[in-house]
Amino acid sequence: LLSKKQRAQIKNKLRRQKIKGTLCCGIIVVLIVLGVFVPSKEDESPSSFLNALKFSLSTASFSSIDYHVNRKCTDLPTIKPSGAFFLDTKSVKKALSPDSVSPPFYIGSKFGNKVRDHMTTDDVHFKLIKRLLKSKGKDYGRLTFDLGANQGFFTYYLAALGMDVHSFEISHTNFISLQHGQYYNTKEIADRVNLYPIGMDNKISRFDLSGKNYDAFLKEGGGGDGNEGSILGISFDCFAHHSKLDLSNVAFVKIDVEGFEIAAIMGASNSLFKKENKNNIGGMLMEVGPDRWDRANIDLDTGIKVMANVSLNNFKNSFVLIRSAGSHVETCPVSLAEGVLSDTKPEILEGMVNKHKVQPHEWKPLLTKMKENHYDCNFWYHN
Repeated sequence: LLSKKQRAQIKNKLRRQKIKGTLCCGIIVVLIVLGVFVPSKEDESPSSFLNALKFSLSTASFSSIDYHVNRKCTDLPTIKPSGAFFLDTKSVKKALSPDSVSPPFYIGSKFGNKVRDHMTTDDVHFKLIKRLLKSKGKDYGRLTFDLGANQGFFTYYLAALGMDVHSFEISHTNFISLQHGQYYNTKEIADRVNLYPIGMDNKISRFDLSGKNYDAFLKEGGGGDGNEGSILGISFDCFAHHSKLDLSNVAFVKIDVEGFEIAAIMGASNSLFKKENKNNIGGMLMEVGPDRWDRANIDLDTGIKVMANVSLNNFKNSFVLIRSAGSHVETCPVSLAEGVLSDTKPEILEGMVNKHKVQPHEWKPLLTKMKENHYDCNFWYHN
C-alpha cells in the first residue's frame, strides 16, 4: 500500500500532465486555425516550424487590412494569377532583349525578333530602373507591379533583376504573349512573374477593348451598366483586398495604361498610394497623356490634382523625361520645358532624354501645356 505522501505525489504529477496536455491541445488548435500544420517527419526542424508560424501570423495581419472596398469587390471570385496555359510557339515567337539591356531576358511576341527594335526605345528606362533597384533594393525589397504590361518588356526585365512581379494586361493578344514569356525564360525568372488579365481603374466594372497592340485601352461595355464586356476592370484597392500582399515596402511600379493612369492612381488611394504610406515605394515610371484622360472620364483639373498629390504624398523626387533625340521626339519635345520648368540643367540620359525635376507649383502649367499640344510623356519618381 502507498503512503499518504506517495499518493499525494502521484496525484500532483497526474494533474501537471493534464495541464500540459490541455495547453498542448490549445496550441495545436490555434495553429490549425492559423493554417500552420505540425511538421512532417521529413521536416521536423524547429526553424521550419517557426517559419511556418511566422508566415501564418503575417498573412493573418495583412488579410485584416481594410482597403475600403465595396460589396462589388468582395463578391468577386478571388483574384489570382493565371496559371498553366495553351502553348503556341508557332504564333508566339521567342524574342531576346536588345544587346544593350542587362541582364538579358526573353519575351513571347507575335512580332518575333522584330520586337527587339520596339524594346530599344525603352533602353533609357531599363537603365533608370536598374540604377534605382541597385541603390534602393535592400530598403524596399523585391515586390514590383507592372500596370499595363503589354508583351512583358518591363515584366521580364524586372524578374531578371530578381524582382517579384505582378503584371496586368487587358489585350488578349498581348496577354498570350505575356504567358509565353514564362515558357521562354528560365524557371528562376518565370517563377517570379504573376500575370492577371485585368484592367486597372477606379471602379469595378466590365469593359470592352479599343485600339490594339501598344495602344489598347478600356472602353465601357456595350450594356452601359458595367456588367457587360469581356474585360474585368478593378481598382488596385480591390486587388490588394484579394491578394493580401504586403504593400508596406514596394520596390517599383510601372504604369502605362493609355489614359487610365489617373483612374488607376485614384483606385489605389487606400492601398498602394495611401497618403499615410509616405515613401513606401522605391520608384515609379508612368506614361502620362492628359489628352487621353477623358477615356476614363477624368477631367484636366482632377488629373492635375492627382498628379500633384501622388508626387507630394508618395515620393521625394519627381521628374518628367523629355525626349531630345530618338523615336517619338515629337510627342514630348524639349520645347515642353520652356517657360514651364525651373530646372534648366536636367540630367541627360543616354544623349536622348532630358530628366527635368518637377516642382510642386509646376504641375498645373506642365500638364496643361501637354494637353493643349496633345503630348504624352514619361514621368519618373523615386524616394
